[in-house]
Amino acid sequence: MKAIKITLSICVSTFLLLASCKKRTEDYFVVPPEQAHFVNSSGNYYITNSSTSSFKIPIGLTAVNNVDRKVTVSVTSPTGAVAGTQYNLPSTTITIPAGKTVDSLTVNGLFAGYAGTRRDTLVFTITSSDVTTAAFNNVYKLVLQKYCPVDITSFAGAYNNMNDNDGSPVYKATVAAISAANQTSATTGYIMVSGLWGVPGSGPIRVNLDWTDPGNFKTDIPTGQPLYVDARYGQAFVRPVGSGTFSSCNNTFTLKYQVYVSAGNFTATTTTMAR
Repeated sequence: MKAIKITLSICVSTFLLLASCKKRTEDYFVVPPEQAHFVNSSGNYYITNSSTSSFKIPIGLTAVNNVDRKVTVSVTSPTGAVAGTQYNLPSTTITIPAGKTVDSLTVNGLFAGYAGTRRDTLVFTITSSDVTTAAFNNVYKLVLQKYCPVDITSFAGAYNNMNDNDGSPVYKATVAAISAANQTSATTGYIMVSGLWGVPGSGPIRVNLDWTDPGNFKTDIPTGQPLYVDARYGQAFVRPVGSGTFSSCNNTFTLKYQVYVSAGNFTATTTTMAR
C-alpha cells in the first residue's frame, strides 16, 4: 500500500506540473493588440526666424505590421494659438509605413506670430487610426515660443531704462548705456551697464547673462558692486533681488536689484532696458 500511495503521488504531481507548463506556455504566446500612441507626452518648440523651421512629433505603434497604418490627430490651443498665424500644420494625418513602428507629425511655427515674450501651447489628441488608440500617451502638449541666437556684441549701445521701485509709480525714463558685452562660454556672458538707477554716470555695473535654457534667458547682478556716491549716505552699492530676463530677439533686458548704503537699504528695483 505504501508503494502504491507513493506512485499515485508522483503521477498526480507530474500531471499538475505538465498542466502548469501548458498554461504558462499558452500565456506566453498571447499577442497584445496593435495600438497607436505618441512616443512622448510633451515637447518644447523654439521657433527660429527661418522659413524651414519645423518640429517633429513622433507617433508610434505597439507592434510592427506588414501594411501601412494611418493615424489622425486633432489640435486645440488653450492659449489661443491660431493656425496660419502662430503655426501651420501641413496635415493632421500621418501614415506609418509597413515594417515600421514610428513616424512623425510635422508642425511649422511662424516666427512673425510671436511678438515679445508670447508663448503658446498646442494640445494634440489621437482621434482615429487604423488600429485602436492606446490608453497611454494619447495626448501630446507642445509649447511654442520664438528663439533668436544670441549675438552678444549687438547688445552694446544706448538704452532707455525705466525704474519701478517695489511697486511705486514708474520713474521718468532715463538713458543707460551698455559699454561692453563679452561672451564667457557657449551660453554665458556679461554686459557692463552705466547710468543705472536713473543716476547719470553711475557704475558701470556688471550684469551676468545666461542663455543655457533656451526658454529662460536670465540676468543676474553680482552683489557688492559700487554704483555711485550718495551725497547724504556715501557709497552706494547694488545686490541682486532674484534673476531678471533678457531677449536676444529685440535686445531688451529686465534687471532686478537693490541699492544699499552702510546706513540701510533702498527699495528693491526692477529696471527694464530697451532700445
